Amino acid sequence: MVKRCIGCVVCFISLLISFGPNHIYATSWVSLQPEEVVQRSSVIVQGSYVFEDGVQRQDTMWRGYRFKVEKIYRGTVKASIEAGIESNDIGWVQDVQVEGSSFVLFLERSKNSSMLVPVAGPNGMIRIKNGVITHSDKAASAYYTDFLKQTKSKPPLPVGTVKTGPAIYWVLGLVFLILSFIIYLYVRRSRVKKNHI
Repeated sequence: MVKRCIGCVVCFISLLISFGPNHIYATSWVSLQPEEVVQRSSVIVQGSYVFEDGVQRQDTMWRGYRFKVEKIYRGTVKASIEAGIESNDIGWVQDVQVEGSSFVLFLERSKNSSMLVPVAGPNGMIRIKNGVITHSDKAASAYYTDFLKQTKSKPPLPVGTVKTGPAIYWVLGLVFLILSFIIYLYVRRSRVKKNHI
């Protein structure tokens, strides 16, 4: 009887532990052709992760770190953005940057994350040192080197800059019209009151 109770308690505790908040993420990325990485990217930037600031945000398997942008090859971003790193890649990325390399990131908006993340994890993180791509695959290295040479880079927007489009002018115009109408009603009401006195 006691053995049966102990067995039930052990099973119950095991069940509770298995439903607990333990999360294990294991990922294995399919190797993509460089052409597909470039095609899927909505933002392509060159620069370095800033690990000193700590994690900005966490989304499932991604950790969002500040990324200091030096050059932009596609998209419009500020000099500092939040870019995701898969949690298993943080160690080697730190090691690469300690050695003096930086990264060209091929970023996309993930369906599972609200931040910009590298296309297919490490596929979208290309090491660059002293202007030279250091990729283990020579054909991919040649492709990325040609891509960077043929693509005109631009500097990032200053951190405080907000790029405004035509919509802002519509909003400002609408605010001006509403304020003008309110002032008109106030003046008209004031005149009507004066005339009745």
